[in-house]
Amino acid sequence: MSVASRFRRSAFTLIELLVVIAIIAILIGLLLPAVQKVREAAARSSCQNNLKQICIAAHNYASATGKLPPGYVGPVTQGSGAGEGTGAGVLAFILPYIEQDAAYKRMSASNAKMFDLAAPSTADFWLPNYWNVSTSIVCTPGEYYTANVKNYICPSSNDIVTDQGSGASVMYDTDASTVYRYYNEWIAPYNSDILGRSNYLGVAGYLGAVPTSAANDKYRGIFTNRSKVSLEELTSADGAANTLAFGEITGDGNAPPYRRRAAWAGGGALPTGWGLGSTFGWYMFSSRHSGIVQFAFGDGSVRGLRETIDFNTYTYLAGYKDGRQIPSYD
Repeated sequence: MSVASRFRRSAFTLIELLVVIAIIAILIGLLLPAVQKVREAAARSSCQNNLKQICIAAHNYASATGKLPPGYVGPVTQGSGAGEGTGAGVLAFILPYIEQDAAYKRMSASNAKMFDLAAPSTADFWLPNYWNVSTSIVCTPGEYYTANVKNYICPSSNDIVTDQGSGASVMYDTDASTVYRYYNEWIAPYNSDILGRSNYLGVAGYLGAVPTSAANDKYRGIFTNRSKVSLEELTSADGAANTLAFGEITGDGNAPPYRRRAAWAGGGALPTGWGLGSTFGWYMFSSRHSGIVQFAFGDGSVRGLRETIDFNTYTYLAGYKDGRQIPSYD
């Protein structure tokens, strides 16, 4: 036996090293999708919890006041362009019930009629004395409604990008023939993480409240302009478990330049008349979760609706008093 054969080789050959690297790369390639799935599952679960907490807060508001919070404080006359209302949305009304009482008090202090549904107010804190859709007005933000609220942001949202957008879609008001759009230019620009954004809005039904059109008003949702729906009314109508209450919204587009997204202070309620978004738009509920958009129902349960849901079924789920109960919608 030679001397050389008595000693083991102490180094890898180049081929062996390449094989090891290839095996590690394969293992990483197999591991990454699993990690991404776990991460998305965690984000989806967190989003479900956000929606549930929002719905519970709305229930607690109803326990304290006798009615669920309004979709938003808009014109007294439905469809009116008058400068009435403060523009405060449903997510602002429930602040005290998600441990954001300080923000609620600051908003109330800034405008004594901020949350007053009893009388019209021309002290509109979004667009002062202005409810026209043809022109935008740039306002100076106040710190009390520009803070990000954890329960209002989905962890799967990728809102923070480098392209400045044009603003936030904040609320709707409809009559028989027109959908009025209200938004502020400065609210939640997409290159900023300091202004109050939201990935959730109330469900207004097919076209919101449309008292001049019985065919459309039949499918009004829980949260509309100055709405006052009680839990008892909701339960005795279609049933809380059969009615959409809050849903996810991502805003305009799934690639830069982003244009609009919801803001919690004035983010009121969104109609479902334009479908469920697989292509993202400010005017429809949409989600970053693959294949589904999550909703909180009136009873506080949270379920995902497939983006391919039948449009009529979606409409029936959005209306709280259309007389239709949907046992299955997958």
